Amino acid sequence: MIVNGWTLLFHEAIVGQVKNLADAYERARKTNPKSYRSNANVKLFVAVAKLVLEVIPNDPSRTEYRQGNTLGPEYRHWFRAKFFSRFRLFFRYDSRARIIVYAWVNDEQTLRQHGSKSDPYEIFRRMLESGHPPNEWAALMRSSGSFTRRNSAGCEESRSTGAR
Repeated sequence: MIVNGWTLLFHEAIVGQVKNLADAYERARKTNPKSYRSNANVKLFVAVAKLVLEVIPNDPSRTEYRQGNTLGPEYRHWFRAKFFSRFRLFFRYDSRARIIVYAWVNDEQTLRQHGSKSDPYEIFRRMLESGHPPNEWAALMRSSGSFTRRNSAGCEESRSTGAR
């Protein structure tokens, strides 16, 4: 998928989360078509979609995405978008190749709480240390792909970029 000239890739760590949110969105929409937009999962899904498809591809280098040494100096090349005060979406980008790789977004079980074992920065740092997602750019690219979405018939459509 290409947005604003950026190729968007998704690591499997974020794909499952987004699919779960999309499913929750659909369930809420079917269960309560008039007021589903007030559902917490719907709000989260809409916020993640807007960040991934609009906000970040407008300028992934914005200073507000830099995190300094929050994950440790060895992970300064990772960026994060903050939203709803306690949520973080982690990504990397290559400005020459114009590629953004989305890696992980925390959920309601891992809300931001400094010093907590379930703090999203701590969780993501441990994920990087375990190699899932990979910290090295080439390995991250190999383990990421374009997002697959369902068409109106419920069948999956692959939006592959060949990065896998």
